[in-house]
Amino acid sequence: MNIQPSLCIDLGSAFTKIAVRTELNQTSQLLMDRGQETVYQICIPSLAANKIGTNRWAFGWEVLDYKETETIKLHQNWKARLFDIDKVDLTYDIPIDGKMDEAEKFLIANDPFHQALACCREFLKSIRADLIPLLLDQHLQYKGIRVEDFDTHICVPEFVLDTSIGKVMETIMAEAGFKTQNQFCISEPKASLIGVLTEGQNHVDKGGLPNISYMFRELELLRKLTVGGHGIFFLDVGAFTTDVALCNFHQNSTGHLDQSPSASFPLGLFKLDDMVQSALGKDFANTLRNSSPKFREHFHLKAYSGDAVSGNIMLQDGTTLPVAQIDKCIDEFAAAIDKSVKAFLKVHKKQKIYAAVLTGGGSLCTRLTSRIAKAMDEYNIPILSAHREEGIQNLATISEQLIRGSSAIGGTSILYSF
Repeated sequence: MNIQPSLCIDLGSAFTKIAVRTELNQTSQLLMDRGQETVYQICIPSLAANKIGTNRWAFGWEVLDYKETETIKLHQNWKARLFDIDKVDLTYDIPIDGKMDEAEKFLIANDPFHQALACCREFLKSIRADLIPLLLDQHLQYKGIRVEDFDTHICVPEFVLDTSIGKVMETIMAEAGFKTQNQFCISEPKASLIGVLTEGQNHVDKGGLPNISYMFRELELLRKLTVGGHGIFFLDVGAFTTDVALCNFHQNSTGHLDQSPSASFPLGLFKLDDMVQSALGKDFANTLRNSSPKFREHFHLKAYSGDAVSGNIMLQDGTTLPVAQIDKCIDEFAAAIDKSVKAFLKVHKKQKIYAAVLTGGGSLCTRLTSRIAKAMDEYNIPILSAHREEGIQNLATISEQLIRGSSAIGGTSILYSF
């Protein structure tokens, strides 16, 4: 079987991550931008700006310092508008037909969805033409490999697959110049599940099939999932969605994860941000809405992490926020996740759940994950792996790089080639 090098784009609401694998038995790696601060080298801000009335665009780190004016339109969190769960199966009256510049038509429409579609199209064109070649050239082992040499995937929420917007995404990826052997769009929760469980390991045996015992290093876990009829519950809190999956490897078919039930719910950190903005008033809402991704991350870690139980917290710009109101929002948000998890497990729980894995950027917010962990305890599901969380015993810590980039890493797995 001819297996090409693989590239996967995890199109995040806050940050986009890109991973590659060039050899069969190679560990998948996130592409790092060595021109950025260490913690952000794997992160590309999913920001876009366009000069109104023209087709001039800017993206990513360049946009951080932009201010919205009468002539410059800034676009943040456009993924939420693009993948609005209530609109994914609508038909679109502005076709992608190549007869005139589609982005211009989308922007003229002055509609949030079409503006988001324009952002997505131009963003993907830009990273295909400029960013990915730049990042590949920064790594000696990837020099000489062209973007078109990769079998490319893009991670989308589960509810986007096989919908009208899913088909549009396939067209956008092809028009941007990416190549694929099958289809571009893959399930974000399944890709993230694979990324976390394999940590990017790829290996084939002498017969040319995936060597699962090598790729899944936790042998006790592998034994439980293949023989004992146990499942792993996987929960990923991102900026736009909370993704869940139940992983169970059936004996003699351990390479097949397609049948693992999974779902995406529009319950990401940006939703929690909206709740906090509503609770704290217009001034703070304007501050957060116009903030850079770095400031928003700073806010997340200050407001949603730590041990504060009363009083105020202070942000780096001097803004003080009441802990009690933020805690109320976190409680409501965690309850919404809990309700979605219960509904998912009621439908899909067919075997005993051995343990849970918590991941995603939201899992870095400890005051949120402590509530989720408490719910897992009520389900009698122990936490196997997560970002380091005080109070959880026997925890296998997931690295921050894997927390942020598991979907991109998993999307390059050789499991997708089989």
